Formats: sequence, C-alpha cells, structure tokens
Amino acid sequence: MDQSRVKLEKVYEQLKPYTPEYALRISPCISDKETLAYRCKCSFQMVRNNDGRFDFAVRKQGIPVIIDDFPVANERIQRVMKGFISMLNDDATIDTVFRNNLSSITFSSSWSNEGDCVVACNYDSLILDPTQWKQQALKVCHELGLSHLLCRSRKCVLSAFDHDAILRDRIFIQVAGDNDDEWKVLFGDAGHIGRGIPVDYEKPESAFYHPNVRAMLKALQWQLERMSRISRQISTRKLRLLELYCGCGAHTVALAKSGMFESIVAVELDQRLVEKARRNVQLNELENISIVSNDAALWAEKNSNALFDVILVDPPRQGLAESVCKMVINASTCDNMLYISCGYEALVRDLQILATAFDVIDCTIVDLFPTMEGVESLVHLHRRKTI
Repeated sequence: MDQSRVKLEKVYEQLKPYTPEYALRISPCISDKETLAYRCKCSFQMVRNNDGRFDFAVRKQGIPVIIDDFPVANERIQRVMKGFISMLNDDATIDTVFRNNLSSITFSSSWSNEGDCVVACNYDSLILDPTQWKQQALKVCHELGLSHLLCRSRKCVLSAFDHDAILRDRIFIQVAGDNDDEWKVLFGDAGHIGRGIPVDYEKPESAFYHPNVRAMLKALQWQLERMSRISRQISTRKLRLLELYCGCGAHTVALAKSGMFESIVAVELDQRLVEKARRNVQLNELENISIVSNDAALWAEKNSNALFDVILVDPPRQGLAESVCKMVINASTCDNMLYISCGYEALVRDLQILATAFDVIDCTIVDLFPTMEGVESLVHLHRRKTI
C-alpha cells in the first residue's frame, strides 16, 4: 500500500501547480487485496527449456525472466494460465502442430472472474496444418472453458470457432440513497440485489478495453457524480455531451442509461471499437447516442462550432491533440470538461493550455496498475467566468 501512495503522491506534486489544493486528492490502494488479481489482459513470452517444456516469461530490461505465476492477473486468467501450461507440458494429445514455434501468448478476460476468457497464441512461423491446429485448439478450449482461442502468425489468423472473439460483461449503476450527486457502480450479484440499472457490454479481444475493472468502476462512478452536479446547474433540460476517444463505449452507454442526457455524440478512430460501441448502444437499447467514426483531432477541426454542455475526453497516453484543446477553449456553450488521463505528463501539458479558459475544480488520482507504473487522473475543468 505504501508503494501505491508514494506513486500517487508523485503525480500529486506534478499536478499541484494547476489544481487548487482543496480540489486535489489521491485514491491509493488501502489493502493488499487491491494490489492483486485485477488485470484482465496479460501477455507473456513463451520460453522453452532444454527438455522441451514451456515456461511463461516477462521481459525486464530486454531479458526474458521466467515466472511461476502472475498474481496481478485476475482469478479467471490465473486459472487458465495454470491449466494452459499444464496442457502444453503434460498432455500427450497436444502435439507439435500446436506447440512448435509458439513465441508468446495473450490472455484476455471479461471484467468478471466468471465471464469470457480468450487466449491468443502468437507463432514465429505459419501453421502448416491449420485443420490439425484447430482440432487441438478446440480441445484446449473444452478443457479450460475458454470462449475462444486464436492463432496469430505472420498476419495470418486462425480461430478455434467461427464466431468473433468477444468479451461480455454486465455492470449496474444506481443513485446512492436520496442524494442524486452520489452514485454507485456495482458489479455482479450486488446489482441484482439493489436497484441497479443494468449496463451490458461486448468488447473486442483484439482492441483496447480497460484492463483494470476496479479503476474503471471508480472512474465511471466519478463521472456519474460530476455529471449529476453539472446536470443540477443546467436544470431546465437534459445535458448534451460530446465524448472524444470513446473506445467501445464503456463510459458512453453507462452515462446514457443514467437518464441525464438529451444527446451524446461519441467519436472513436479505431474501427474495431467503433463497431463494438455501436453494438453496445444496440445492446442497451439506447436511441440518443451517435457513434462517429473519425479521428478526434480531425473531428475537432471540422466541428469547432458544435453545441455541447459537457465534453468528456479519455485520450491515449500522449494526451489531447492541439485542435481538441483549441475546440474546447472556443466552445462557448460548454462550461464543463471531464478529462480522464492515463499519461500525467501529457495531462500537465494540456492543463497548461486549457488554463487560458478553464479552472480545475476537482481532480482524483487513482492507482491504475498497483505494484507497477501507471496512474489514472480524473479531472473536472470548469470555464472561468469573464467579467
């Protein structure tokens, strides 16, 4: 836990010049449990020793280091890892077609420990007998309870099944008590017991999705609570939201189901994520969301006069494009911006630019990858009133 606090305090000091002290806080891990079993996507190098047995390895300073387990992986992935390495090394029916030239492996799972799990095997050379490989892959899927198993080799992809490799999840959102400014984001059976609104997701195995469900739920709860405060300020109608870098719609559909929004325009460049965002809109039977397939920077340049009440951004580590910052500053109808950042150095740069028109009124720093590098900063900026 001390490591988590020290890591977040470092970012706290970086953000302090741009954030009032009353608005800046950290949310470190407070128990050993929070530092374990949280990652739902993990990749490893496969190392073969002299007697032909496989081991998982992680690279440190360019050198593969063999590991016996990976406790930061969620429970579902840890179970599959143990079963997979056992089948590779001890199951005589898994032959050389499946084993030879296996160089690395990626485990992807639902946020739920009881949900889907997809394994992608990466090979140094093409599979010479695809039919035999598929037979072996189906056996592995059956033994380990996998929802899919993929082979990737030199831009060629083989699949155990004919359907797409997707990861499904359900969360629940609900107002906490009588205070509309406080929300709960629940997972699993807790949502069924309460008054939670279900939010369903499908995520593509091959594209980005949030790798830490605990951090994701914290971020979503924070967004709902900040949006509630903004909604109360604009009490005559529902909010108009612009979301840039929307991914598969993990924030988009949950916010829409809160009932606070008149309309949401969500922009994403990665076509795999665009398709899943549209699918998630359909799954949740939402009609007030428009998913736009475009680069956020180009969209901002062409829509600088668009009318929105709130802008939500969740960019990659390199932060916002210059045109996005310019659009936000010049968006006269938008007094509020929520910025989800996984790259605090880029965040500092962007806050310096946005400070010409906005003040930070709330900032929470969350441990994104306990025991490793990586934080997530949740920043609410409000337009400064001119006299």
